[in-house]
Amino acid sequence: TQPKQDSVFRILAVGQLGFRKGIQYLLEAASRLRLPNSELVLVGNPEDEFVPILHKYAGNYRLAGYVTGEELGWYYSQSSVLVLPSVEDGWSHVTLEAMSCGLPVIVSANAGSADAVQDGVNGFVVPACNSQAIMEKLDFLYGNPELRQEMGRQAQSSVQHRTWETYGQQVKDVFELLLRRKP
Repeated sequence: TQPKQDSVFRILAVGQLGFRKGIQYLLEAASRLRLPNSELVLVGNPEDEFVPILHKYAGNYRLAGYVTGEELGWYYSQSSVLVLPSVEDGWSHVTLEAMSCGLPVIVSANAGSADAVQDGVNGFVVPACNSQAIMEKLDFLYGNPELRQEMGRQAQSSVQHRTWETYGQQVKDVFELLLRRKP
């Protein structure tokens, strides 16, 4: 990652833009907050049925659309926080990617990757479908830049051991354990 190049409080959302990902709750929270020197950046492609919601909040976000891996790294490095407000989600790798780039995260309790978040230490876990909770955490991080940076350092530190190699070994260990069990 590269150093942040400006002082904008940049809120980042990465992934498919749709109802299942809860992006409507983030859009509502950001538009109600209207924080000075801030912006909401949405990285990903919108689902067709979600386009009317994007129109409703036009002017309250910047749509980056689909980006490559290298470009995504740039967005992480230039952001202040990642928000994953999923209504339902398996395991979202964007949470760990953002944390590895030193970003605190705000994820819904319904995101599988919420397991990687130590609430109040390296990010926040909020109830799903709750714009107010997202708004409160964004406002808190905005108003506490030193704490936000410390949470980012904690986020980066907490995911250093989570590599593809360790993930593969964990999966292998589970399969070996299952194979050793007797019916």
